[in-house]
Amino acid sequence: MQAFTAKYSDKIQGVLSGFDRLIFRGYLRKIGYTAGLNSYLWANHVLLKDFGSPANEISDRIKEAALRWVQECGRPIQYLPSSKDDKEQIARSIAQQDHITEGPVCALTCVEPCMGFDIHRNRETKRLELVQRPRKCLYVYQYWEHPVLGWLHARIQTWFPFSIQIGMNGREWWARQMERVGMDYQKQDNCFPWVSNWDQAQQLMDSQLQANWPKLLDQIAGALNPIPDVPTLSHAILLGHIPERVGYRHRIPGGGSPTSALSVTGASRHDHIPQSGRVTFSWQTVPGRRSH
Repeated sequence: MQAFTAKYSDKIQGVLSGFDRLIFRGYLRKIGYTAGLNSYLWANHVLLKDFGSPANEISDRIKEAALRWVQECGRPIQYLPSSKDDKEQIARSIAQQDHITEGPVCALTCVEPCMGFDIHRNRETKRLELVQRPRKCLYVYQYWEHPVLGWLHARIQTWFPFSIQIGMNGREWWARQMERVGMDYQKQDNCFPWVSNWDQAQQLMDSQLQANWPKLLDQIAGALNPIPDVPTLSHAILLGHIPERVGYRHRIPGGGSPTSALSVTGASRHDHIPQSGRVTFSWQTVPGRRSH
């Protein structure tokens, strides 16, 4: 990278490095594996033969809670008959049509494949077993124009173990940062070929590394699953946010035209591990790509 910028230094206005698209997954750690869920069922006096009834009840409560906040904000909820529908495009069309610049945009629901828990009858032992295997369940997708992070989506699997996914774009976040400080810029799709102050722009991008990630992600996760006793009941269960994909890119605006720019995807590593209370992050930069 340094060799490239040195070779074409007379044609480069500035170099910007920062997050592109980020995908986080959140897990309920104590019920994310078979032994853990078995312990949860035992602690709550649920026999394997009775698993279906309480599991369906909790699933319905999760589903209703994840949609309630969107309903209370007066935003639409739409069921998608196919998991192949472009949820991003549908949500952005709704945001554009309703002129949404901040707050919830919509909720989309869809039946999709997942890894979930079921009860299996072992023919050899002739006993019921709790197993984790591929199945299908309803997912709830929330789309937001977040006041800090900009455009993002958050989804929850409405069947045990109720995993969540949060997807955001560091460039959307960065644009809001520049607007907040009154900095001018030009934007083309997900690229910024020109900004009025290169040094300050990089400082804003660097500040994303110091963000209070637990607070930001817990706020979003809380809107997906706002019920304090589900699915914990008598068990205390921690939610951990683990970055699945983190895109990190270098932008090199060309000197010949304010609309020309080169994008280089990096694969460097951030060795710091931000920690706060019950959430721990481990950062790994890999090529970013769209989540759906």
